[in-house]
Amino acid sequence: MKPRTMIYSVVAVCMAVFAYFPPNRVTAQSDLDTAAGAELLQAVQTQQATLADNQKQIDAKLAGIAESLRAARIFVSRGGK
Repeated sequence: MKPRTMIYSVVAVCMAVFAYFPPNRVTAQSDLDTAAGAELLQAVQTQQATLADNQKQIDAKLAGIAESLRAARIFVSRGGK
């Protein structure tokens, strides 16, 4: 079989398969999937906001610890003499 004839045969078979199995129509299941997706998106957004708030609190505590360490180093350097 010639290569060109084989390519035409494959294309014809693919077209027949796509004609026999048309794309799925919109169903109630897809509406349920959309609703579930929206709920999941809302949950992820809520978790992301919580994580951002926690990160702000962690940063504030680290800044406080860093300031305490700075002050402690100053006192140690002055007290050693």
